[in-house]
Amino acid sequence: MIKEPAKQIDPLLLHPAVPENNLKAGYELARRYDIASVCIKPYIVKPAVQWLAGSDGKIGAVIGFPFGNSTTSIKVKETETASADGSDEIDSVNNVWCVSGQDS
Repeated sequence: MIKEPAKQIDPLLLHPAVPENNLKAGYELARRYDIASVCIKPYIVKPAVQWLAGSDGKIGAVIGFPFGNSTTSIKVKETETASADGSDEIDSVNNVWCVSGQDS
């Protein structure tokens, strides 16, 4: 039996047209229900760290979202930046067509 169902939830706040006040409301909801983590785009990691301050909710940044079309070097830089900004988790989207090892 799961004692803390909210700790099994990772809501996604990834819609491209979500205004910042809706993102902040999503984090307030996450804090209220003590969720495991919230999955967001890297540009909003710094404010999200402030919004979740004092809770044990994690911040997960998506890299190369939604199609994974960025080059590996861009994904590396994006990962480094999201990590430096305070992201606890990284979820990278890979381009399924880049199978030849030619991505750079």
